[in-house]
Amino acid sequence: YGLPITTRSREAVDWYNRGVHGLLGFRSDASDCFLKALDLDPEFNMARSHLGMVYFTEESAPMIAKAQECFKQSCVGLDAVTDRERDVLETVLMWAQGKGREALERMQAALKARPCEATLLQRLYFIYFMQGGADTMLKMMEAVLPAYQDDSYILGMYSFALEETRNFAKAFELGHKARALNPEDIWALH
Repeated sequence: YGLPITTRSREAVDWYNRGVHGLLGFRSDASDCFLKALDLDPEFNMARSHLGMVYFTEESAPMIAKAQECFKQSCVGLDAVTDRERDVLETVLMWAQGKGREALERMQAALKARPCEATLLQRLYFIYFMQGGADTMLKMMEAVLPAYQDDSYILGMYSFALEETRNFAKAFELGHKARALNPEDIWALH
């Protein structure tokens, strides 16, 4: 998504990018992609944090514990990462530690400053969904949509928010557009 990333390995970045798309699309290989990135660079903080995001979505106590450990480990050695990465890593750790209000505010600020933070966008989207905030989900997606050039995951999330706010015709249209871009897009399929 064009954001700065810190790693010693170009190949690790490739695996990380695959993992991000896997995370956004709920693909079963997302954790494998982040693990391959970490094999290539064990100090790749963002890959470790995003691996934790994958574990966290499984919602079982053992996986949440694994996720929290990933988030903690990803915040070691923050002097070697960019300010943007530090913000993401600390925000995700804060969220996992149950500091929801603070994490929510940091996610909102991050997306305002950097709309292409797709994984933070997805985390915030989940929070709003769990709170029953369909209107807030829709407003958030409308605000960031210009930053994404025909990205199936973002279009799919937007389509889902439209469906949740009962704008079925537009949801259907954008869902089909997202599926045409990526037939495996889970949001568009829904």
